[in-house]
Amino acid sequence: MILSVENLQKNFLQGGNKLEILKGVSFNLSSGKSAAIVGKSGSGKSTLLSLLAGIDRPNTGSINLEGINLIELDEKELTVKRAQEIGIIFQQFHLLPHLKAWENVSLALDILGIGNSKVEAHKALEKVGLSERAEHFPSELSGGEKQRVAIARAIVVKPRLLLADEPSGSLDEETGDEVMDLIFSLVNSDKMAMILVTHNKDLASRCHDQYVLEHGLLAQRNN
Repeated sequence: MILSVENLQKNFLQGGNKLEILKGVSFNLSSGKSAAIVGKSGSGKSTLLSLLAGIDRPNTGSINLEGINLIELDEKELTVKRAQEIGIIFQQFHLLPHLKAWENVSLALDILGIGNSKVEAHKALEKVGLSERAEHFPSELSGGEKQRVAIARAIVVKPRLLLADEPSGSLDEETGDEVMDLIFSLVNSDKMAMILVTHNKDLASRCHDQYVLEHGLLAQRNN
């Protein structure tokens, strides 16, 4: 079991009122498996993903990643764990405009102090079919190419868990399909576990498990 989430709760205070975003979310995810989380806008999907990524902290509950409870880690330990074990792909690419494609990809390796970061970045770009664009800046890339760079950045550290938040949402249908085919292929070949947040029912159906987040609760549904 790569990921085990138990009774995850998240509240916010707004104008003196407590908003319960997540009311006790629990699920498990194994190596090489994918899980889709669907739900209406504002249902808490992005909040859940932020908690799983260690970007935000829950009020209660546990997030065990390969036996380590992320909630118990301090900020420094959490940053290192996230960099080593978790890859994140967003709808928006979040590439640094002043860096070339390979430099954007190598950032995660540089943060971890891993040598040969340029070589590894080029290998990751080759995996996503962008070897010939390694020296280009984001402004010189199409939307689909930018997302491929973002995917390469997410997988370059060989993460155990991949979190994907509407990764094809800002792309046209054909390009989006190509990008998602690539992501599913990488998850399968690299034996990663993936959580995919999406509004697209067809994409969700490609995952091993599907969950619906509604009224702060997560329910599994049949494929």
